[in-house]
Amino acid sequence: MNRRHFFTSIAALAASRSRLVAKGGAVRSGICAFSCHQHWKAAGAGESAAKFHDTPGFFRYARELGFEGVQATLRPDETATARALRTLVDETGGYYEGEVRLPREEGDLPAFEATLKQLGEAGATVVRTVFTGGRRYEIFKSREEFDTFHSRAKRSLELAEPVLARRRMRLAVENHKDHTSGELLSLMQAISSEWIGVLVDTGNNIALLEEPHEVISRLAPFVASVHLKDMAVSPCPEGFQLSEVPLGTGVLDLDRVVSTLAAGRPGLVFNLEMATRDPLFVPCLTDPFYVTFPERREERLGAMLKWVEQHPPKAEPPRISGKTVATVLAEEEENNRLGLKWMRKGLATLVLAIGLSSSTPAAAETWPFFPMDTAVRDLAKLETVRSLGYDGVAWRFEPSEALSTSVAKVKESGLPLIAVYGAATLKMEGIAFRGDLDARFAALAGTGATVWLPVNSPDFSPSDPAGDAVAVPELRRLAVVAAGQGLRVALYPHAGSWIERIQDAMRVADQVDHPNFGVTFNLAHCLRVGDEAKIPELLAKAAPRLFLVTVNGADRNAAGASWERLIRPLGEGDYPLSEVLDELKKVGYTGPVGLQAFGVKLPVEENLQRSIEAWRKLVPGKSP
Repeated sequence: MNRRHFFTSIAALAASRSRLVAKGGAVRSGICAFSCHQHWKAAGAGESAAKFHDTPGFFRYARELGFEGVQATLRPDETATARALRTLVDETGGYYEGEVRLPREEGDLPAFEATLKQLGEAGATVVRTVFTGGRRYEIFKSREEFDTFHSRAKRSLELAEPVLARRRMRLAVENHKDHTSGELLSLMQAISSEWIGVLVDTGNNIALLEEPHEVISRLAPFVASVHLKDMAVSPCPEGFQLSEVPLGTGVLDLDRVVSTLAAGRPGLVFNLEMATRDPLFVPCLTDPFYVTFPERREERLGAMLKWVEQHPPKAEPPRISGKTVATVLAEEEENNRLGLKWMRKGLATLVLAIGLSSSTPAAAETWPFFPMDTAVRDLAKLETVRSLGYDGVAWRFEPSEALSTSVAKVKESGLPLIAVYGAATLKMEGIAFRGDLDARFAALAGTGATVWLPVNSPDFSPSDPAGDAVAVPELRRLAVVAAGQGLRVALYPHAGSWIERIQDAMRVADQVDHPNFGVTFNLAHCLRVGDEAKIPELLAKAAPRLFLVTVNGADRNAAGASWERLIRPLGEGDYPLSEVLDELKKVGYTGPVGLQAFGVKLPVEENLQRSIEAWRKLVPGKSP
């Protein structure tokens, strides 16, 4: 393929992946170097079958396969290579993520900064690192040895952080079969820097006897990049075998994985890691495995062996022993092609569920439209919602057992669960949330839903900033807990409550300052509190933290009026809803829009039918 044909093919690929792009950032699909480990080995050995020999060549190869970018290393002496790579990245609209070795002591900092400078010149804004290249149970011979390693890892992050901030480069630390998810999480919490996050490898911690979805939910709040892989497991005398397999053929619920990691994180990169090799052995039935975490035998072994038994391989995992180089390279390429095929389909399917939209010119005219629980009333109506063409549904923050049942019903319907309506009460001594939060959030895990949060208060007047000092720390903790399950939280302004106006929600959300914590614009409540004339200004200010919007038919000049005037069927009333939608376009909002129907007396089916028809008139091009 010559240069002209290469860039022509890239232009065609760009059109096919446009569905994955969101305003302000994209969920992007690429490939990491280890996914082509056999090709790199062949190149190093001078094999003629190798299809690339350096990082720009790897980038071209990946783009020819159909990936958007790569994650790979550059040597310190590859200045010209870095420039060549940057040219490719810029010309193709792709991306590059680098790799870096952490400093161990202050004397390492000049070299560390020089590496970051070079990677930035190559186009990287995120760089991967690992604390060690080995597996915990193979390289550490005592708990004391591991504790020393852990302390050095923390020191390395402390040394690196000021340099990363100065270079405006984000570090992604991989969970690399060395730290448990809890240990890695403690490092992230201790360093607490926007420049240091986690490269979430979706399968590695199985080797440390951790259920993968649990790991992903725990690390999601700190995700900076992803190694997306699927895994196969099978028992063996020493413990179990662990293999990467083509996406969609292993034990992971990839829909849940992607929605958990991508929710609220535009620009996140999913790099395929499909290692074509013989299965790895995890010797969890041997004593040396437990020398660094002896408690794990009792706490985790039984559950993990049961999990392995319950998830037999769907097909024979990849193996390379006894095969020719040409055969291994061909199988590696085919495995990567299969991974890309799943990513194109799977990521596109999940775009709507995680609140993303198309990058086509009509993006701002096709906001996902969904009915709130007030418009659905009964989940027996889900088939009506789906058949009418709504893009999702919202529900109530029920007790955990009921919520689990409701989530299952929504999932069965094929509709994304966009939001659930919760509640909180602010008092002088603290803030109380409805019910058992942990259990309810666990029931919602993997849905990518936003928890709507109106905040009432018997002690603070509406809009009173005196409540901030009490509320903000509790709300920040709530955001962290929600993010751990791949969820978001959005304050819900409600007339008469402490968070009465969107201005109040923004004031508090700015102080909470967490990527999974935002605000909602509610047309009816905005009109009721008399802010009708301020709507363009309010939407512009709220845009950076605007997670959801709710609309309905309404009357003009209805401040303080009854709900019968403020919440009417969509299409009724003389308030010009099209003006609100125009403002949403101006501020770049591309998230979901909900149908509010509190107090609407029409039968559910009739209101849903009339509302979707009115919506399609407001938003031309919305397919039935």
